[in-house]
Amino acid sequence: MTQSEQFLNTLSRKEKEHPWLNGTQMTDYIDAPNHENFFLALIFQGASLPELNLSFPDHLKDVFRWSAEHRSHIVLEWNNFASEFYIGHGRPVPDWPAYVDIQESLGIIGSGRYHRAARRLKKTAQKKLMVLFDRICEAFPEWQWAAKKRCYLSGALCETYRLPSGALSCVG
Repeated sequence: MTQSEQFLNTLSRKEKEHPWLNGTQMTDYIDAPNHENFFLALIFQGASLPELNLSFPDHLKDVFRWSAEHRSHIVLEWNNFASEFYIGHGRPVPDWPAYVDIQESLGIIGSGRYHRAARRLKKTAQKKLMVLFDRICEAFPEWQWAAKKRCYLSGALCETYRLPSGALSCVG
């Protein structure tokens, strides 16, 4: 399969996975004179780094080259984002694939095989602790410290921005 065929297959799959608003399709960007628009559109649709590297290796290298030059500013922006939307609300930053990719590329978390294995082990431990704190909170509903730990763990394991309780924050 040629690179062009792989690209079109990836494009077709992304269109099926993430329908665009207002009926716009990603293929509308193919004939555009500026492929950077299409590159940015794929990023906003949640394309993974390997998919972007396959389709746009030069653009991705440019982004990371720029990122290396301005790493401290980008890390500061990431930390502000994480603080505003997660840490400031008493929640951990989720281990969502896009967030992991960002943190690995910025060097905030390790990207090696052992680091990934440690994150999987951590998630397994968090799931077991969640069960424990569920039981503690049922037996001792007045223990606020246990309720906060339970909320924190539910935030760590949650697949959406809103917590299972419906809240956005563990603070308060």
